[in-house]
Amino acid sequence: MSVTNEERDIFLLDFIQLHLEQEISNYAIDATEDIIDEENDETVRALWWSVGPCQTCMVIAPSGEIKAYKPLKTHKAVNRYDLLLQANNCIIQLLHTCYNEEVEAETTVKK
Repeated sequence: MSVTNEERDIFLLDFIQLHLEQEISNYAIDATEDIIDEENDETVRALWWSVGPCQTCMVIAPSGEIKAYKPLKTHKAVNRYDLLLQANNCIIQLLHTCYNEEVEAETTVKK
């Protein structure tokens, strides 16, 4: 049985979301929604984050690309782009780790 594109996308989105939840401890994910992006033929995930009175919506693609970022409710004490910076850093770290593990696996197999 082959895996469909949608199943693959959801698997990758779950993987990215789990990593974000583990690494970003000062925000909480209140809700998520998977959305079909017909223009790019992929499933993307909307994540609604909150910290105190602040709420932010972020849309992520299975590739790790942040498609949209919108602070919905802000407070002067919270930097409205702090979450974006943290999410970008986490995704870059995740992609780098996956790349290193794949390179290591390939070099081990070739020996």
